[in-house]
Amino acid sequence: MTYGIELYYPLIAGLIVLLFSIALIAGVIFLVIKLAGANPSGGETRHHQSDDDPYASYDKTRASQTKFCSNCGSQVEAHQVVCLNCGASVKPSSVTGTMSSRQLAGGLLGIFLGVWGVHNFYLGYTQKAVAQLLLGTLGAFFIVGPVISAIWGLIEGVFILTGEINQDGQGRPI
Repeated sequence: MTYGIELYYPLIAGLIVLLFSIALIAGVIFLVIKLAGANPSGGETRHHQSDDDPYASYDKTRASQTKFCSNCGSQVEAHQVVCLNCGASVKPSSVTGTMSSRQLAGGLLGIFLGVWGVHNFYLGYTQKAVAQLLLGTLGAFFIVGPVISAIWGLIEGVFILTGEINQDGQGRPI
């Protein structure tokens, strides 16, 4: 009785399922920790050094004054109701802690279709998306390519949903 390569197929399939399960569990744990450890205001507390006071903490009102036009992406002041670049109406700042539809879509695309880099195409990271697409498709000849690409997409999807990745390929907020 000879044992060929057929003996290794169940072992490889089991290893792939195990790695994907570990990545999924790690992603869910990270998401829970990130959401549980977030400030009630929805943002992180950041500290920076200014020229006047080296111990001054980050002024959250300064960050909330910067907005971007949803039509053209140009920066607008907090008090503006119309974008001076394109003339579109500027929506008032959203409630802190809510998730934009682009962020939700990008995160879900990363989790469910990340093996092909769909979330990176959606957010404008074309070079990264092409690399992920090639790894997810042509990497199938080496079996581990789609597994690596799926884990990569899952992690980026979680990062998008938690706000770790908060800009698209053009530098605009998601």
